[in-house]
Amino acid sequence: MKAYATKAELLSEAKGIKTYKITWVDSNNNENIDIANGVDMRSALATVMRQRKADRIKEVPLFAWISAYSLIITLFSWALVYGNVSPIAGILGGAGIIVSAYMFTSKYFRYTR
Repeated sequence: MKAYATKAELLSEAKGIKTYKITWVDSNNNENIDIANGVDMRSALATVMRQRKADRIKEVPLFAWISAYSLIITLFSWALVYGNVSPIAGILGGAGIIVSAYMFTSKYFRYTR
């Protein structure tokens, strides 16, 4: 069963961002009450689901993140050294990937804590 909202109540509005008190039922049929921010009620409901994802990501240990980053940097460096890629194109490509990943995550988790 998918999670769904049963009630949403507007608490406050400041500078175009609204705060809602949302009552929702999770996939285990447990009722939860959360406070969420968003531009409208739909984005506030999405914020509740994204907050759960953000909490799960925060539970990953630092060692796992460092290992993953080290592996990615190693693979990227190996491709630059042994591939037929110019260094400038490789550096600009890597910077582009980092910037686009940062922009995506900052927009996706915009209103989460």
